[in-house]
Amino acid sequence: LVGNEVAVKLFSAVEKGDLEAVTQILKFATADDVNHRASYENERTALVMAIILDNLAIAEAILTHPDVKPNLPNKYDVLPLMLATSRMTDLLLSHPKVWTDVKGVERSFRVACKEGKLELVRVYLACGELNINAHNEDGVTALMLAACYNFPLVVEALFNRPDLDVNMQTFDGYTTLTRACCGAKELPHIVQLLLSHPKLNINLRQQNGSTALAYACVAGRKKSVALLLANPTIDVNLPD
Repeated sequence: LVGNEVAVKLFSAVEKGDLEAVTQILKFATADDVNHRASYENERTALVMAIILDNLAIAEAILTHPDVKPNLPNKYDVLPLMLATSRMTDLLLSHPKVWTDVKGVERSFRVACKEGKLELVRVYLACGELNINAHNEDGVTALMLAACYNFPLVVEALFNRPDLDVNMQTFDGYTTLTRACCGAKELPHIVQLLLSHPKLNINLRQQNGSTALAYACVAGRKKSVALLLANPTIDVNLPD
């Protein structure tokens, strides 16, 4: 571990799960000490180590330090929130400094949806501050990721939020439904689930004019095509 003596002791105490030692060290730890990143541990901080070990008591103690930076990523740009269990996520989201990086919170939420971590997703959804429709640099939302990675239970959990925009489009015009209709493999149960949402617009078109039906036909997704055609709101006469 490269760094001053206090940082070394703090990191060691966290690794050992020694809450008493951590508490004592934090009393005289500086901002540099508490936020020091270990060179041999993917540049993790003491807080991140506590998160990885799922030691709630130690993480809570570190978060009480006035100079802690709870959003520091490791060298791979992985945020502390992305490594947390559901109970640890709940703790982190209750800390005001975590919300100074709203984009980081939103990115962590999308990762949880993409990985199908339902319990974790529910913790995020319980936060009123969370923008459920936040997108990445390509316009991809949490709903799109949950649907396209085939996590129907996560999709259903997202449906429970009244502020969900089921018709959001990526910057090139794809909707969640369109992506589900033309992905690498057919996802009829996801398509059916999306069609059950009362606010879904089945006829939204991409920038090139194509609808979800057109994409499903081109991709040869017979089950998805059948589901789309069975929907009473479908307009089969829309031109490409």
